[in-house]
Amino acid sequence: MNLTNKFIYLFIICCQVFIACSNKGEHKLNINKLDTVENIAGEIIDSIYCDLNKDGRFDRISVIEQIDSSRLLLVEINEVNSYKIISSNKIIIGCKTCGYQSGDPFIDLRKKNNGFELDMEHVQYTFFYELDKIYLDEINFLRTIQTDNGIEEKHEIYSYKQFGKLNISDLKENFALPIISKKQISTLLNQTKNQFVDSTKIISLKEFQLVFTQFNKDFNMWYSPKLIVANDTLSIQDLPTENGSELSIRKSPNGKFFVLDNIIKDYVDDGSGNEILHENYACVIINVKEAKVEEYLQSECDGAWNDQNEWVSSGDVIFVSK
Repeated sequence: MNLTNKFIYLFIICCQVFIACSNKGEHKLNINKLDTVENIAGEIIDSIYCDLNKDGRFDRISVIEQIDSSRLLLVEINEVNSYKIISSNKIIIGCKTCGYQSGDPFIDLRKKNNGFELDMEHVQYTFFYELDKIYLDEINFLRTIQTDNGIEEKHEIYSYKQFGKLNISDLKENFALPIISKKQISTLLNQTKNQFVDSTKIISLKEFQLVFTQFNKDFNMWYSPKLIVANDTLSIQDLPTENGSELSIRKSPNGKFFVLDNIIKDYVDDGSGNEILHENYACVIINVKEAKVEEYLQSECDGAWNDQNEWVSSGDVIFVSK
C-alpha cells in the first residue's frame, strides 16, 4: 500500500469514528471484547464514544455483561495510549433477567451534551461529566395507569436540584425509590401540616443573617429560610423549599458563600402500600450576594472550605468561591 492509499485509508477510518459519535441514529461502535480493561472479565453489550472532557479525544461508555450475568456500566477517559476508568456501577442496571417478567431491563446508551443517557425499562437516566467524575443529572420515570380508555402513560422527571448531586459510582439498589414528586410531597405535607409550627430561628454571621420561619417538631428541622444582607430580606433562588435544615451552616472564609444542609425527610410509599420514613442528606452551596443556590451536593457534603475559599471533599476541589 503506497503512501497515498495509506492516507486515504486512515482518513476513512477517522470519518467513521466521527460519524459514530456525532450521528444520533448511528452512534454506536460494535465491540465484541474488552481490549483495554484486562482486569474485567465479560462481554461488552453496548458502547458509545464521545468527548466527555472536551480534550479532542473520544472517551468510552460501555455496558458489560460480566461472568455472573450482572451488568456493569463503565465510563473511561481516553488518555491517548490507553483508557482510564473514572466511574463504574454494577447495581443500576442489575442483570439481563432483572427486568419486567425476567426480561432485560437495559435498552440503550445515547450521547447527550456533556454526558450520556442510559435508557432502561420504564426509566431513563441522564448523566453529566465534571472534573473526572460522572454525576446523575436527571431521572425520567415512565408511569403507566389503567384508565377506562386503556393504558395511559405519564412521565415524571426529576433533576439533581431535587435529589442532590449523586456520583454514578455511589448509586445503590432502589436509590430512586425515595425521589418523589412535588405533588406527592405537597400531599404529604398537607397530611402532616400539624407537625409544622410558625416559629423563627435567626442565625447571625458577620456578613449576613439566615432566618428560618417554620419548624417541624416531629423531624426537629427548620424550613423556609431567607437571607438578610445589608438590611434587605431576600428569598433564596432555586432552593428546594420542601427540604429542611438541622442548622448546619458552613461559611467560606471570604464570606461570599456558605454550605447549608438541605435534607429530604418524610414518609414515602414503599410500593406495597406501607409508609416508611425516608431521610436523604443533601446540601447546597449558596451565593450570599445573589441569594441563590450555586451547587447541589450530596456525597460531597462532608467536605470543608480551605484557606483558598474552595470547597474540598475527599481531596477533590468541588467548588471555588470567587
